[in-house]
Amino acid sequence: MHSKPICLVGFMGCGKSTVGNVLAKELNLDFVDIDAQLELTHQISIEEMVKRFGWEYFRAQESAFVQKSDTVDKGVIATGGGFLLDVNNQIWMKDKCVSVYLNVSLAVLEKRLAKNDSHRPLLEGLSAEERKDKITSLFTERESLYALADYEVDGSLAVEEVVALIKQSIEIPSVTKLD
Repeated sequence: MHSKPICLVGFMGCGKSTVGNVLAKELNLDFVDIDAQLELTHQISIEEMVKRFGWEYFRAQESAFVQKSDTVDKGVIATGGGFLLDVNNQIWMKDKCVSVYLNVSLAVLEKRLAKNDSHRPLLEGLSAEERKDKITSLFTERESLYALADYEVDGSLAVEEVVALIKQSIEIPSVTKLD
């Protein structure tokens, strides 16, 4: 087992929180969703935080959380989609984590995000065409950052398959469950 936490990165809607939660349970590790922790700490949603204080403030809170928090010293961590925009977070990820990029095609991301964009501040209030353009633009801008991860897995598969691929990639043996 790795002594470093497993850090999941990728675009919004790629499944970091869902996969991270399942992976952590399977490995009997703590699960930390950075966005959820920031909401808990600040007692407001990410959307509200961004509306009130702006993106720069939110990104600074992400960085401060991982730099100061002992809750991210172990376990499985789901980052926000823009987490790696901050070079300090890139350095933190490379130094402190075993990182996995959940790579999902633009077409799959568009479908996933069309179903659930109500809590995505970057997509709020956009028409279908504007949303598609915004997703394409952001994905293109961030793809090279996600590629900084140690491993890359296909995040478009079923959650159980993604978890199995992550375990295989980082060489964690799968346990056969006996009924």
